[in-house]
Amino acid sequence: MPADIDERLRDYAARWRASQPLPPGIGDPGVGGEPVRRRWSALAVAASVIVVALIAGGALVLSRHSDPQQREQAGGIVPWNPVGQRLDTAGVSTARPIGAPAGVRLCSSADFTVVFGRTAIAPDALAGWLTTSFVLRSTAQSPCSVSAYGIDVELVDANGGPLPDDVVRHGPPAFPSMLLVRPGQFVFGAVSWAWYDGRAPRPARLVIDPRGGAADSPLIVSLAGVSIPPHPLNPSNLGLWRSGWFPQPPSVGVPGSLASLSATMHAPPTVANGSTVRYTVEVVNHTTAPVTFDQCPDIVQRLDVVPIKQSYTSGTRGPLNCASAPSTIAAGAGVTFAFELDTKGVVPGRGRLSWQLVLDSFPAVLATAELTVTP
Repeated sequence: MPADIDERLRDYAARWRASQPLPPGIGDPGVGGEPVRRRWSALAVAASVIVVALIAGGALVLSRHSDPQQREQAGGIVPWNPVGQRLDTAGVSTARPIGAPAGVRLCSSADFTVVFGRTAIAPDALAGWLTTSFVLRSTAQSPCSVSAYGIDVELVDANGGPLPDDVVRHGPPAFPSMLLVRPGQFVFGAVSWAWYDGRAPRPARLVIDPRGGAADSPLIVSLAGVSIPPHPLNPSNLGLWRSGWFPQPPSVGVPGSLASLSATMHAPPTVANGSTVRYTVEVVNHTTAPVTFDQCPDIVQRLDVVPIKQSYTSGTRGPLNCASAPSTIAAGAGVTFAFELDTKGVVPGRGRLSWQLVLDSFPAVLATAELTVTP
């Protein structure tokens, strides 16, 4: 992708690959007692995400490998339409998030309601780690701000007791450091976490605390019914640990906008060099406001393979198949679209398939998946 911010986004995405370890520093509870709680940074979070997950332009984005045909919804899959598609390997610049002006108050738990929460294990995740995605809606009467580093969360047991957080986070701060949230807007967040059975009580709820250590009316995402692996992989060699979590940088979306949609890419894990990769993207509205395609947006898709240092790219840009899709995605509803991309121009190796829903020259939704090009 061009432009400085896109280079940073690509760097974050590279760090988010499931094959990469979590950042070093899982605190040893046997040394020095309880570890110090830290406010996390965007770079540290990027290096520590357990699933291939991006949050861009306000949307929760998950990527995974699966058979696209197994994801077909009751209304069917909107077919791929190559009409109007043109070669494009440049990508699209990402809009800079809106920072909160000086003097804007910190958001509190009382400023939000939870409208969506889901916990899942991604196939590419570090063994035993889960991710909980959530959407908050601002019910405040005035603007407020949330940390761009990651919204504070805490795992608690069935009695409300906090679980130990044995994860050490470090890295440079995000910019802007605070995001502006206006009344009625949505905040999209996620946290990757794990728990080791026998060393800490079983997690029962995830408490979301936008202000950090000052929860006045806790925002709760229940973990009831979640299958929690009892012995997750320890990504550190610093000794035993009990539980821990990595909040991911949040984003803010306007109700009814394309940026309030969430996207999940379902792509095969491999594709033969020179053939066509066929995949689907499930676009879901996890908010409480319908999203209407007043204008038909473009989609930008590209496959990047970097065998050593030089990047080999194949990509296209063109209109979404709006003629075959519903004009509105209702609250809680979703639509699955099929896509195809020719792999000519790339070379065998590990790559990244990316998909963007673009409006007004900026991506509103982004989804990615790891993909290996075979000889």
